[in-house]
Amino acid sequence: MNIRSIVNKLSSFQTLIYSHNFDFVAITETWLSSNIFDNEILPTNYTIYRNDRGSRGGGVLAVRDNIVSKVLPSPTNIEMLTVEVELPQTLILCIVYLPPNPNVSLIQSVSSYLYQFQQSSNIVLLGDFNLPDIDWDTLCGSTIAAEAFCDTCFENNLSQLISCSTHIHGNTLDLILTNNDDLIDSISVSDIDNLCIKSDHYAITFELSFVQPQPTENISQHIYFSKADFHGMNSYISKSMIVNCLFLSDVEATWDMIKSIIHEAMMLFIPKIQIRSKQYPKWFSRDLRHQLKCLHTLRRKHKCSPSEHNASRLNHAEEMFQQSAAAAKSNYETALITNYANSSNLAIYHYIRSFTN
Repeated sequence: MNIRSIVNKLSSFQTLIYSHNFDFVAITETWLSSNIFDNEILPTNYTIYRNDRGSRGGGVLAVRDNIVSKVLPSPTNIEMLTVEVELPQTLILCIVYLPPNPNVSLIQSVSSYLYQFQQSSNIVLLGDFNLPDIDWDTLCGSTIAAEAFCDTCFENNLSQLISCSTHIHGNTLDLILTNNDDLIDSISVSDIDNLCIKSDHYAITFELSFVQPQPTENISQHIYFSKADFHGMNSYISKSMIVNCLFLSDVEATWDMIKSIIHEAMMLFIPKIQIRSKQYPKWFSRDLRHQLKCLHTLRRKHKCSPSEHNASRLNHAEEMFQQSAAAAKSNYETALITNYANSSNLAIYHYIRSFTN
């Protein structure tokens, strides 16, 4: 989607993403700067890639944590962000923003950049291209820039898959282009008002036909020194030092052995516990999770049995979920501030650190 500033829409944006469980999120015109942390955009479950402009413009690609991905260098003269995704086949996912009446040199840069991938990888090119005057059936344009972009599509074997308006004024500006049509299915262009994101562009959703990776739990191991058996650990270390280190003459070998013995002692005499990372932000209440389950059920119902009644129930549930999520986040943050003011509770600092890492 072209979001036209994400900063003042973070709560609505997060609610939208978490309620749909998207694997990939691509946004243009984020208007982000370094004042906003990655974890403020999406607190959990996503790797965030950014190309900020410091003012208007900029793009974000978010990839679910259980999908292996890495950012690739993109041309510096284009507002472009590229991520390589490791699925059963390599996927090159690009998001682009072209200004209105773009310079032909920008379009030629896009073309030459994509050419390196088109023989060996699946390409999905997304974004706001600001080229309303292209006839996609005949691949012809009425301006020099539009004709140049048609040439880019032809040279890189790209098909354009959006066939309806993506803007409130009736233009098709936001596009999906790919060199493998079989990859993409179930395209939907949504009226942005239904998603509670105020923008003059509509949001586009679609499915990729890859086999979905198995979800993996993000598990971290915490060591509790306060419950350690220090007597047993000291005894183990001292005996091991005498046996293994006393007669070593090399300093580096001795130091490596000392580190190894201490590590073994920690593993043996200090208790550990595995902690699973939370799927949702801290403000996601139990009631909100219940609403989310109901919302997913209604979506499945409407998908299996499309009807006006099911659509109406789904729209109402989505609207209520948006309102509840905004209230839950506001209430959680207000409680943090109130508790700190009344008792110097430090929970507010833990919450802030969850953004700043």
